Amino acid sequence: MAVVHETAVRNAISDAVLAAVGASGYLLFEEADDSEVSRHDFPSPSGTVGATDITFDCDPDISDTSPEGGTAVVQASIYTSGDTKILECSAGTATSNDITISSINIAVTDTVTLTDLTYAPPT
Repeated sequence: MAVVHETAVRNAISDAVLAAVGASGYLLFEEADDSEVSRHDFPSPSGTVGATDITFDCDPDISDTSPEGGTAVVQASIYTSGDTKILECSAGTATSNDITISSINIAVTDTVTLTDLTYAPPT
């Protein structure tokens, strides 16, 4: 049998993640070596906890108009305002990734836009 977290525990995990992100955390799209490709700063507050999930505030869209650029985005990481990584997930063009992006190749002249982001703690 797989481990199942009950709703109260999932809420506590979501609350802890949101508290760790803080008022000015950010998301990075990164290559496999953790090098930054694109940065997206969350507004303050960063998001809200719903029925166990966190909906990060991306309205209006959060855009990086001068990304570092890269050719192999494979992950996204969320950091605190103090630059501490608190979670990492897969990113790519396939819907099987945790975050789906339109291209893994990002040029320094591209604009990269984050339109919505929801975090769901493990069930």
